[in-house]
Amino acid sequence: MGWCYLGRVRGDVNAFYNKQWHHIKQLFKKANNKPKYIGLTQLAKRKPLLCHPAPLQETNG
Repeated sequence: MGWCYLGRVRGDVNAFYNKQWHHIKQLFKKANNKPKYIGLTQLAKRKPLLCHPAPLQETNG
């Protein structure tokens, strides 16, 4: 459909990328002020959601 979404992941969520599960906090620790696309990723195990994340840590200033 050509839609783009910008979202935030919060809480106790896991993401499946690089052929293994990672807690979402691990992605956030690697983020900086420049988004980096990590490829097609599945969020959550019980109610999965496929997405294309690009973790970004906003800096105030």
